[in-house]
Amino acid sequence: MGVIVNILVVTGMPASGKGEAVEFFREKDFRVVSLGDAVRDEAAEQGMEPSAYNLAELASSYRKRFGEGIWAKRIMSRITMSSNDRIVIDGMRGPAELMEIDKAPGNSIHLIAIHSSPITRRNRIIKRSRCDDSTDIEVFLARDERELGYGLGELISLAEFMVVNESSQEDLREGLEKVYGRLLEMWSNSNERG
Repeated sequence: MGVIVNILVVTGMPASGKGEAVEFFREKDFRVVSLGDAVRDEAAEQGMEPSAYNLAELASSYRKRFGEGIWAKRIMSRITMSSNDRIVIDGMRGPAELMEIDKAPGNSIHLIAIHSSPITRRNRIIKRSRCDDSTDIEVFLARDERELGYGLGELISLAEFMVVNESSQEDLREGLEKVYGRLLEMWSNSNERG
């Protein structure tokens, strides 16, 4: 039997704190694999400007053309070629992408959702002022609707772990530490059985 790759998928709505969660697991020696990187790589290959609009349009058009799981297919080599047996996946948008990752034999997949209320998320967007963010309420709501249209709500509902991120970064990290401890227990138990 080959090496079991322990995969943790981090999901949540925009500005929920996914980036902080991914960074937390990077610090725990997980290799980060991002579906967004696959989209950005494709945009660069096509000579497109990597604006938020262009990337969203490219990601959407490829999902329509090649199927909802296309971006997960595109990152599979990054997972299988990794020498690290702990992977954290960022940027997954729906169950079809999760199913693509689940097709690979020998993967132990776990899903964690980071939850923040819409008000908290919008306030974070206003504060962080990223180039791909808009403070306009209509744009914020349209982005949420687009993300949910990809199946993000379904993906969040499949999560076996949920960390609420409504207050401080310290509280978020405390919640992530609990999840990490639980994962270590699970992986240890499965290794003992295997």
